[in-house]
Amino acid sequence: MIAGVPVNDVTGGAFMSPLLPAAGQLSPVVRDESAEETLVFPPLEEFRHHL
Repeated sequence: MIAGVPVNDVTGGAFMSPLLPAAGQLSPVVRDESAEETLVFPPLEEFRHHL
């Protein structure tokens, strides 16, 4: 398992990582090797309520 920084229910200044000062602007990208497809999601602030 790969460790990460939880983003649900965290306010802007409470991130445990100094590399994520404005996580709401980040757009997750997931590579699906079996489908040979890269999935790009909208910025976290746009769908945070779904997390």
